[in-house]
Amino acid sequence: MVVLPQFTVRGNRTTVHLAERSATSQFTVATPRRSLLQGTGFTLVRGGLHHTSASFGTFDLGLKFWVNPTTTKPGVGTLQTYSSAQLTSPRKAAGAPYAYNLNFTGPAGIIPSQHWAVSPASLATVSERYYQDVRTTGSWYTFGGTLAQLVSGSFSILLPVRLPGLQTQYMTGGIWYGGYSEFSYSGAGGQSDNYRQLQPGQQLTQNWNKYPLHPQPDAILPLPGAAQDELANFPSAVRVGNTLSLYTTPFSDNQLGHVGSGFYAGPAHVTGSYAIYQDGARIAHGNAVNGIPGVRLSSKPSVVRFDLTAGRWSSWYPLSPKSTTVWTWRSAPEPHAVVPSGWYCGFTPSGKLLRRCAVQPMLTLSYDVHGLALNGVAPGGRQVIGVRVGHLQASAGAPVNGASAQVSYDGGRFWQPASVARAGSGHFKIAFTPPPGVDVTLRFSAADSGGGSITETILRAYSVGL
Repeated sequence: MVVLPQFTVRGNRTTVHLAERSATSQFTVATPRRSLLQGTGFTLVRGGLHHTSASFGTFDLGLKFWVNPTTTKPGVGTLQTYSSAQLTSPRKAAGAPYAYNLNFTGPAGIIPSQHWAVSPASLATVSERYYQDVRTTGSWYTFGGTLAQLVSGSFSILLPVRLPGLQTQYMTGGIWYGGYSEFSYSGAGGQSDNYRQLQPGQQLTQNWNKYPLHPQPDAILPLPGAAQDELANFPSAVRVGNTLSLYTTPFSDNQLGHVGSGFYAGPAHVTGSYAIYQDGARIAHGNAVNGIPGVRLSSKPSVVRFDLTAGRWSSWYPLSPKSTTVWTWRSAPEPHAVVPSGWYCGFTPSGKLLRRCAVQPMLTLSYDVHGLALNGVAPGGRQVIGVRVGHLQASAGAPVNGASAQVSYDGGRFWQPASVARAGSGHFKIAFTPPPGVDVTLRFSAADSGGGSITETILRAYSVGL
């Protein structure tokens, strides 16, 4: 790539000359551990006098790339470059696979040399654990860097990963987004993360697809400055005037920020249904696979109930193939409610984010099966499951005041109670001792002091070893 940062047009026609040979700086990167370059990216943003800008970038897979360095800043406007690289461990490297996701911001005003080197201290380390009940080769992706790059457009390579399995990703500081699919490049199954701000030296563990899988709402994670609004999310239960909109993603795992692939399951038979009740009367129902349209509520305070059932039936998904979740909460018009930074409820006619809406106090659940192996099997004997009960982010949820649990070892035909102990504010521990070698079907219920409740049933949530 040859860039002429600035030139002057005189008259009706001006001719400029670009020399390919001026691109003398080849993109190279040195990493602490031996790695193979999979792809590179280069983005240049040229700012104008009146806060206008134009960007140009290139992204390639394994090609050699050169650019022309410059030493003089433009006399008009601004110039900024961003260079990125994705590298993976050699095939025969010892231990778990690893990868580097790197982004470099050039000095303002010039195009620097494209010889980059990273030290261990400059990297965040993300230890990734991929849970899966069926052995396959899936595909993972990670992209990010700076807000400017995310807004102007980012790309990622789909790279293979053996499942279940482990991987370590090393990342330069910045805003990153990633995920994986369970079955090669199909996009079926798996999980995706929300945008995360990573710092050099940070240590993070990602538990991808850890069972049981069930519906989870969208969440936001702390981002710096303007990024929180530029990368805003839509709440999973929100009331705009008297219109209620609901959106949760089935088959999600239990790590904040993760959501599953929902009803996209590849060559599997998917089923889904929903029903919405107001003060006991059904006001909407249908096929959840096709999405849930907004529903009109009464202008008077009422109790809303939302039932959601999701299933995916295939030998690809032996564990957590079906969930049924029932939420209730009290709802009323809140004409002055405004969601905080990071959330929006729609767009104004001019294209700005609309924030005048009320997030509903819908309860949420996150499970942690103690000792669960990557294949979804827990050791035999006494089982302990940690449960965190909360509410949608940005909602005014009341304190959680009770919980109960039941388990079944025959797919839900017969149930028996499990002990539930409070383990702190909003935290509980379920304990029971099943026969060896069974699949545990789990039912958990919780309520808050404001009249909200949740009951969730997960078929074959996880397995128990012999």
